[in-house]
Amino acid sequence: MLTVVAKCKVQEDKIIDFKKAAAELVTAARQETGNITYELHQDNINSEIITFIERWEDEHSFKKHQTSSHFQTIVPLLNKFQTKKSEVNVYRQIN
Repeated sequence: MLTVVAKCKVQEDKIIDFKKAAAELVTAARQETGNITYELHQDNINSEIITFIERWEDEHSFKKHQTSSHFQTIVPLLNKFQTKKSEVNVYRQIN
């Protein structure tokens, strides 16, 4: 199983737009084969920090997600709302 954590720093005046587009990505990703969970979280202290937390059955499922039409369409839009590039970490479960 893979866990993906994608931390985004969003422009303050674009948070609503980011969350709206991100919700579309979450909905579509949850329907994908191999997706276990796909969630969006907002920091309690700094509302400009929004993080995707995803779990995938395997690397193949995750890579397929990255090439999906919704990912290819929505992620570039999300990038436009950010102050810097997302910090993305992919973790492999070890126990």
